[in-house]
Amino acid sequence: MSRNCSGVISAGLAAILLAGCNSGEETAADETAASLQLGALGAPDIERHEIYGTVCGFREAGGSMRALALIQPEQAWVKLDGEAVALPVADDAGEGPLGIGLAYTAAPASLSLAVEGEEKASGGGRSETGATLTVRTAAGDTAELSGTLQCSSGSV
Repeated sequence: MSRNCSGVISAGLAAILLAGCNSGEETAADETAASLQLGALGAPDIERHEIYGTVCGFREAGGSMRALALIQPEQAWVKLDGEAVALPVADDAGEGPLGIGLAYTAAPASLSLAVEGEEKASGGGRSETGATLTVRTAAGDTAELSGTLQCSSGSV
């Protein structure tokens, strides 16, 4: 009988130890913020929403040509779940190149921009500078990307 008891105790102890390990892993995974994938804004979005005039386009580092945000002095545009969403400039936005804001917010999301380095001319009346773009949704999903901010007083 003592053999059976020690086997039960060993199995019970192992189950308790494994349960403790598993619960710690689940908690860590649950606390990790979900990653947000931004869609590219293109000519159909620009035409549909009349995004003309002074505008800066944010492109992710690595040579991408996709504009993941279009930023104007009064509003910024991002594509969430396949839809272009306008975010009005925040009250305490600060000022970036060509008078664009550095913070935009609305019910579905917020956008902040950190401009890095000096602007340099990139031809065609455009300027470029390094930047970091952060977008957070109301659900807590976040995208933080490094890239290039290309600005023009015409259209992107």
